[in-house]
Amino acid sequence: MAYIKAYLTLSGMSMDFCRIEDIIGVNADLIRYHDEILNNGHRFGHDEWSISTDFAETAEIEYVLNMLLEKCNNKVDRLRAVAEKFKLEWSVL
Repeated sequence: MAYIKAYLTLSGMSMDFCRIEDIIGVNADLIRYHDEILNNGHRFGHDEWSISTDFAETAEIEYVLNMLLEKCNNKVDRLRAVAEKFKLEWSVL
């Protein structure tokens, strides 16, 4: 067994988080700002809007990915539209 957590992240520069959340209809679990100073003294470098799952004790990654997909159920078209409109990159971690 392993502890697994999944994230879906949209990243870009100077993101309008309130507008993005209004369009998608989902609030972020984590927001990071490009000018945020990291523990190493460097700036984060880009903005990120993320949703995530809780840690799950499982050997099946599909279980955790399904949990993530359930959080954005019926929102994939909106996520894609926001990414295209604001020129954002998607990451699934």
